[in-house]
Amino acid sequence: MVRALVALLYLQACALAAPRAGTPWPRRVRGRIINGTDASVADFPWMLSMEAAGQQWCGASVVGGSWALTAAHCVSAPYLTLRAGSSTWGSGGFVLDVSQTIIHEDFDYYAMTYDFAVLQVSEPFPLGPNVQPVGLPPDGYEPPAGLPVTATGWGATEDVWYPDVLQRVDVEVLDRSVCQEHLGSIHTVTASMLCAGQEGHGACHGDSGSPLVHNGTQLGTVSWGQPTCVGPAAVYGNVASVSSWITNTTGA
Repeated sequence: MVRALVALLYLQACALAAPRAGTPWPRRVRGRIINGTDASVADFPWMLSMEAAGQQWCGASVVGGSWALTAAHCVSAPYLTLRAGSSTWGSGGFVLDVSQTIIHEDFDYYAMTYDFAVLQVSEPFPLGPNVQPVGLPPDGYEPPAGLPVTATGWGATEDVWYPDVLQRVDVEVLDRSVCQEHLGSIHTVTASMLCAGQEGHGACHGDSGSPLVHNGTQLGTVSWGQPTCVGPAAVYGNVASVSSWITNTTGA
């Protein structure tokens, strides 16, 4: 009961990301992993469900034998565990305790820059068909506008706060100027961020930390966007801006 209560108190802090410090996300939203479809973890074996005190919290991805990547704004919650190898949150797969959390030293919650953290689990991930590390892009890689990418997660849908089954949505990389135009009044869009989306499609609250992938390489982590989730663009952490940091920190 105590853990569940603590998790509920933290619940609004993690979901895309707060557009302004102290502004809570609504408990119900119109919008979803917008126009997404059910997905199988067998097609996205790096996908992890991050749970806080047993409650679905954020997403993460396997980046090494004992390491995961997520958004820095996700890791303030207590009693974090990672569920690997399951398409259904709250059941199946393998649950591992988080033993260490390392937030990128340049993370700024108020500006949402360098929204990255790596998590070490208490024992190695049980690698197999449904649990595999995702690829990382080269340092400084800039994916071109129009590149097709896929976001996955258990974030809010139009009907439920957390869907039972993993969702996927196909969008495309956008020029940062597009996110600056639509979202610049919330935060400045910097080189540590990646812009992606498509009208009527995208990530939503609860997808934070989840991977944005092209051909098995993770280009982004869900970070922040419009509170309604219905805008044409959303902001992801730009993984290529921290590839060396990830490998140096985790030894992956």
